[in-house]
Amino acid sequence: MGYYIGIDGGGTKTICLLGNCNNEVIDSFKSGPTNYHSIGVKQTEEVFSSMFTYFYNKHNIDKDNIIAICLGGAGVDCEEDENLLRNIFKALGYKNKLLIFNDSITTLVGANGDMKGAILISGTGSISYGIDIHGNAVRVGGWGHIIDDDGSGFAIGRDALKKIMESYDGRSEETILWEKVSKTLEISNYEELIPFIYNSKKQYIADLAPLVLESYYSDKISRDIVDKAVEDLFKIVKTLSFKIKIQNFQLSFGGSILLKSSLMNNLLKKKINDEFPRIIIHTPYDDSAHGALNLALKSNGY
Repeated sequence: MGYYIGIDGGGTKTICLLGNCNNEVIDSFKSGPTNYHSIGVKQTEEVFSSMFTYFYNKHNIDKDNIIAICLGGAGVDCEEDENLLRNIFKALGYKNKLLIFNDSITTLVGANGDMKGAILISGTGSISYGIDIHGNAVRVGGWGHIIDDDGSGFAIGRDALKKIMESYDGRSEETILWEKVSKTLEISNYEELIPFIYNSKKQYIADLAPLVLESYYSDKISRDIVDKAVEDLFKIVKTLSFKIKIQNFQLSFGGSILLKSSLMNNLLKKKINDEFPRIIIHTPYDDSAHGALNLALKSNGY
């Protein structure tokens, strides 16, 4: 019997599903991140090597028994990224079919059940993909936190820190965010924020987003930040709808900001529904790992 593997290779964790041609999930392997941009090539290779070892030791499945692997990887944005990952699997001795996508594509497939519709992700970062009238994947956003990631947890956290320092200077009105952020970070004066801002990974700044969301109804600055994030995400969806040239499509939300915050979810849904009533917004059917496994199976006609 031949086997298939679907991989959700994220920036914080990696989930690998082992399946068969009957679309049955046999087992899963979980490990740390596999975004080589952040952890390096060697550590990325070690995770995939451990995956092969795990499935061999537990199920006696050799690499030659694996017909196809689909990897949805964080940080896969260009041909150079794809080639580097292909070389990793080649170095590990895997010679069969290998599909490599940005993890937003596998998230889209998992969320919508197939390569159709669209996905809008707002977590630490933000990105959207949709399938156009010709069946091609179309991307909007997701170009990194320095120039993009609009409407994301990072953007919300960054804007909160910006407004806190503007308030400290007297350039902006007072906000309860300073009290909440200082307590969370265990700091006592405003200037201690600066080393945190410039020495932190983007995840730590994104982790401040819930403080802003919970202050939406009690703090004007927080409300302005959240409303801007909603507007930015709406603009992404609006742009995507024009690019895919489809008016009535399924749109699934993804990422912690949209899936865990009912406030963000409801505000954005209302804005989209008011202008694009033919877009059908739904919760994801499944996750990125299952989407990757789906694509691995379909690559061999299942």
